[in-house]
Amino acid sequence: MKFLYTGMADEMLRFVEKEQLKDKDVKIVLNPIIEEEKFWSYINDKNKIYNIEFKLVRPNAFDAEDDVDTLLREAEKNVGAEIVNINFCNPEGKLRPHKVGINSYIKYISNGGGSWKMTRLGSNGKKEKISSKQKSTKVNIPLLCENLMNKTLSKDEIESIIMSFKKIEAVEKFMEER
Repeated sequence: MKFLYTGMADEMLRFVEKEQLKDKDVKIVLNPIIEEEKFWSYINDKNKIYNIEFKLVRPNAFDAEDDVDTLLREAEKNVGAEIVNINFCNPEGKLRPHKVGINSYIKYISNGGGSWKMTRLGSNGKKEKISSKQKSTKVNIPLLCENLMNKTLSKDEIESIIMSFKKIEAVEKFMEER
């Protein structure tokens, strides 16, 4: 099954979660997977950057153990938040992000733990919006929609979903090793 938008895939996974995994105490949150370098490729000293927004989601299936995960655990414990939004703005386009300051957010997001959005001055002289959802890695899950809707997923289709998620994890491990 191929989805043009992550929202459609998210709805499909909500259905699977509700109908097929309800007794397993499992929660699925779908976020785009994107290489860290992709974010940094939009940053340079010549760009005017007006806004950078990070949406960080807990829990992350990749079990990140870092400052971001600690921040999100504390937000969940002390406030009840499962999603934390961090927004950096400069109306004159003078944001200058450095890896030391925000790379932990990018790394967490690149492992499927959220998303990012950026507003910058494009090469055509106009403001452009870029997001991790636009630039994400795509993985096809071979699945018949009818079987999903009729709650008749075969063992092979369930295995296919599992293998697709393992494929995503393998791609991430490969990227880490490069």
